[in-house]
Amino acid sequence: MNPEAKQPPTRVVLLASPRAFCAGVERAIQTVESVLDQAKGPVYDRKQIVHNSSVVADLESRGAVFVNELDEIPDPPPPGTVVIFSAHGVSPAVRLTHLLGGRHYSVDAEPVAREERRAPMSGLGYTLPAVLAVIAVCVLEIRVWHTGLFRRPAYWISMAIVVGFQIPVDGWLTKLSAPIVLYDEQHTSGIRFPLDIPIEDFLFGFALVTAVLLLWERRRPRTEVSKQR
Repeated sequence: MNPEAKQPPTRVVLLASPRAFCAGVERAIQTVESVLDQAKGPVYDRKQIVHNSSVVADLESRGAVFVNELDEIPDPPPPGTVVIFSAHGVSPAVRLTHLLGGRHYSVDAEPVAREERRAPMSGLGYTLPAVLAVIAVCVLEIRVWHTGLFRRPAYWISMAIVVGFQIPVDGWLTKLSAPIVLYDEQHTSGIRFPLDIPIEDFLFGFALVTAVLLLWERRRPRTEVSKQR
């Protein structure tokens, strides 16, 4: 071995102290701390909010209750109960189970405070816009444009075809047993028919299809419209 061979350079590793978390974990911890300060009932955390025993112990000392599954939470929950999902997120099935329980919730920790503020808006998030959309297109046709669309059998046949396709597709997307699209039940009427389809989906579908057909009728040359009438 040649003693004069070039030796690798010396490397120095510096450890930061105190070590910190990524921005997402910091936000999750701050969220739980904020909820603990403001909640008027027990605060449950499904799984450990972060994989750090010191942080978990500190939050437990401040009142957080960590559970492995939602069925460990009293049913019905005490008034003001808040449930926080871990910072790593949850599957749609777990989220749906919680939504059906009607409790306050958060997804991936960050939106807890926002969901708490939105909770009193029961029904406004989806039901109200859906109803207003239907009213708007009906008023537009009956009171403003007078295209005669609602008097035409072709319109109702077209609507029946649309609904015929919507039911199987929407039913597959929204079935409660294995949902692909999730709805916050606090912002719907809770009426699901047929299958598990929220009634608001049909209201919006009616309003959207009708609006498109009304715009089409308005843009058609008047001579063509007169011939068809």
